[in-house]
Amino acid sequence: MKRKLTIALAALLLFTMTGCIERNTVKYEIAVLGMHEEPFGREAEIYKGVKEYADSVGLTYAYYAVGEDSFDGRESAIRHAMNNRAKLVFVADPSFSEVVYEKQYFYEKYNFSMLGIRPRSMDGTKTVVTENVAVMLYDERAAGYLAGQALVKEGYTSIGFVDEAGHDYYRGFSEALSEGGATLLRTSKAEEVSAWYDEGVEVVFAVGESIEQVAPIAEGKGKKVVGTEYDRSYLGKSVLSSLVKDWKTSAYAVTFLWHVGYWLDKSEHRLAESVRTVGAGTSYSAYPACDWFGFSDFSGFQTYDASSQAEALALLAKKDWKK
Repeated sequence: MKRKLTIALAALLLFTMTGCIERNTVKYEIAVLGMHEEPFGREAEIYKGVKEYADSVGLTYAYYAVGEDSFDGRESAIRHAMNNRAKLVFVADPSFSEVVYEKQYFYEKYNFSMLGIRPRSMDGTKTVVTENVAVMLYDERAAGYLAGQALVKEGYTSIGFVDEAGHDYYRGFSEALSEGGATLLRTSKAEEVSAWYDEGVEVVFAVGESIEQVAPIAEGKGKKVVGTEYDRSYLGKSVLSSLVKDWKTSAYAVTFLWHVGYWLDKSEHRLAESVRTVGAGTSYSAYPACDWFGFSDFSGFQTYDASSQAEALALLAKKDWKK
C-alpha cells in the first residue's frame, strides 16, 4: 500500500513539475513591469497599448508585478520577464530609473522602453542612455502652462503646488498663474497643504504620488486638488482634474516601431504634449500628438470655445520655451 501511495505521489509530483516547466517555456515577447499586483494607473494604460498592437499581429505579452519594493526587487522582476523570453520591456514608474541606469549594459541584448522617465544614477546626478534603451518624455512645461490657464479661467485665485524632483510642470504652471494674476504657494512637503487650505488656498496642483497625501486632506476640508500622470478620480470628489499622459498611445507606438525593426535608440524623444478633456471633463490628457488642445470646464465634455485648439496653440506659440 505504501509503495502504491509513493508511486502515486511521485506521479503527481512529476505531473506538477512538468506543468511548471511547460508554463515557464511560454514565450512572452513583450513585458510591462509595475509596482501593483495587477496593471494599475500608468501601467494599465501601457498594457492596453501593448495589447492592442500585439493582438493585431500575434505577439505575446505579459504584465509582471514587482514582488519587493527595492532595487533588488525591481531587478528581479526584469530577470523574471527575460527568463520568459521577453525582448521588449516597458517601465514607467520612477523607481525603475536607477535599476535601468545600473543594468542597461548588462542587459544589452534586450530593449527597454522608458516612458516618462530616464535612466538615473542613485544620487540623481547622472543620466546615460545606451543603444538598447529608448526614452520617451512628455512636455510637462507646456501641459502645466495650459492647466494653469484653465484654473485661472475657472476663477481660482489662490493656488498651491506640491512638486517632486525631476518634474517640469511648475515652470509652465507658474507662468500661467503669474499672467492670470493668481497667487501661488510651492512646497515639496505634502503635509503643508493642510495649513494652506485653512489659510484660503482653493486648489492644490499635486505632482506625482504626492496627491495620495493631498487628496484626503482636501476632502476633509472641502477643497480641491489637481493630479498628474494618470486619472486620479479614484481618490475621491476632491480631485478636480488630472493631467493625464496618454501612456496607451505611446506604448502602442513603441511596440509598433520595435516590431517593424525601428528602434528609438540612444536618445531621448520629447513628445509634443496635447491637452484634452477625458471622461466627464475630469481629466486632461497629454499624448504624443499636437493636433488637439482644449480647456475643460470641469463639468462635462464642454470647452470654452469650439476652436479652443487654435487658442491653446496660439498661447503656446507666444511662449519662449528655451528660457
